[in-house]
Amino acid sequence: MNHSNSAISIKSIVTKSLLTVLLLVALVLSYVGFNLLRAGLASYQANAFLGDWTKTGIPKERAWSVALAASHKANDLYPVENGEYLDQLGRVYEWRFADQPFGAATAQESNNSALHSYQRAVNARPYWPYTWSQLAYTKMRLWQFDAEFDQALRQAFAIGSWRYATLAQLSEIGLLVWHELTPPQQELMQEVFRRTDQVNGLPTLKRLADLVERYDRADDFCLALNENRQKTYPVCQSN
Repeated sequence: MNHSNSAISIKSIVTKSLLTVLLLVALVLSYVGFNLLRAGLASYQANAFLGDWTKTGIPKERAWSVALAASHKANDLYPVENGEYLDQLGRVYEWRFADQPFGAATAQESNNSALHSYQRAVNARPYWPYTWSQLAYTKMRLWQFDAEFDQALRQAFAIGSWRYATLAQLSEIGLLVWHELTPPQQELMQEVFRRTDQVNGLPTLKRLADLVERYDRADDFCLALNENRQKTYPVCQSN
């Protein structure tokens, strides 16, 4: 009889322990799930601002501060480094002084913060090409043409060699700072120009043609294309 009571007592303790563990797991999962929801909502808010700025231009300080706080909140609430949220944070920082000249002292702090966010983003999500091209673009804004800039260019093209947004941004980098590039980087950019011409739509190609003309890069851009494709660009015909 004593053995029976002892067995029942042990079984009761084990059952209660398991229930306690399950309850704790459920509470932890609920807490994590709630934070993931809050992170998603904060990210959505920041994305709404970013989408608006692409139409309206440089944000007002108040709007930028709200977007920055929302993006930070999304990253703080997420339990691990999230490449998408970190990329978003970098873009928010970039927008602060996006109208300033490259290397401008007033934009240095914000651009350094953007760069740090992109560095964390590529560590968390190394196979997303657009973050690599964003990193390269921010290095250009900071006027830092170093090994990290070179790596970002090459990683972006290697991973995103057929992606619309990545090729468009890499092409813009090449046209804006052609004379700052090394000969191997210029060769890479000519391949970028060819690929951009092959896969991108008319709005992007028109923007590239405008940049070619504005920065007098017809020689470098047009030579990357074959004769048939050169005929589609007035700037190549006038060259």
